[in-house]
Amino acid sequence: MQELIVPEPPANRALHAAVRKSDLAAVRRAFAQGASPKTLGQALCIALDARQWEVAEDLLRRGAYVNGKGREGEPPLFLLITAKTKTALHCLDTLLARKPDLGATLPSEMDWKGGNALAYARYYKLPAVVARLQKAGIKR
Repeated sequence: MQELIVPEPPANRALHAAVRKSDLAAVRRAFAQGASPKTLGQALCIALDARQWEVAEDLLRRGAYVNGKGREGEPPLFLLITAKTKTALHCLDTLLARKPDLGATLPSEMDWKGGNALAYARYYKLPAVVARLQKAGIKR
């Protein structure tokens, strides 16, 4: 039996294009035009990877999947590890409030440190991130 390939709706393509351009107004238009919430996890990883904190915040508020994978297989939590700006830290707070998998690690080919998000935050000497991760309940 042949697999049926269903094309991605135009609003979903518009959403991903808007996220890549860091165009928050276009992100909101894409949702108004019917972009599917099922694509939010992918869009969140795109926004975080590009350090588009305000776009990521909007996606998180709309229910983006917080345990998805970025283009190299990294969880959204790891895409925020090196957060330093107030906006990025606020985005981290929003992500942590949505209860991501705190035990998540990087894919083995990327995991040079051998630990969870807290180990990486400590390695990069980011006390504000370390404090937030510990408050969220991450151990070690």
